[in-house]
Amino acid sequence: MVTSNCSGRVRRRQLVDQQQRRLPFDLDAGTEQEWQRARRRRRHQPGRELGQVVRLHQHGVAELLADFLRVLGPNHPDTLIARNNLAYLRAVAGDAAGAVAALEGLLTDLLRVLGPDHPSTLTARVNLARWQLGTGDAAATALEELLTDLLRVLGLDHPHTLTARRLLAGVPAAKAR
Repeated sequence: MVTSNCSGRVRRRQLVDQQQRRLPFDLDAGTEQEWQRARRRRRHQPGRELGQVVRLHQHGVAELLADFLRVLGPNHPDTLIARNNLAYLRAVAGDAAGAVAALEGLLTDLLRVLGPDHPSTLTARVNLARWQLGTGDAAATALEELLTDLLRVLGLDHPHTLTARRLLAGVPAAKAR
């Protein structure tokens, strides 16, 4: 027998899944330019504002994270990935400082649990670098170190490597070197 609380969660999960299918790209692989293009495309579509979709998805990921913490524990890879996704959504929703703080704490756990070369650790580092770019030379140095690791682990043509190269190309401190 399904209780009303469980059926409510199932219904919210279904709504999040529906909204996720309407997004124009994968949230983990999306770049800021893709989000901007999606915002412009959706601006003229009533009822489909991207901010509403992000908030709904953020709520769904937060609920999923709570379930993962309760069932799987804080060190399970799925829990860590959900934390990364939630931090990314926070940044996209406009809270870059909160996302950076969340990603810094997550990165410590990812390094401890999965190691420095795990794809989830590298993904979190790419996301952290993306949202730290405005902070100066330390971000550029971290991005250069990240790019070295991405090239070594994932290769030249991996999307994360290409994203890091694009981000690094836009950093004035890196251009001056």
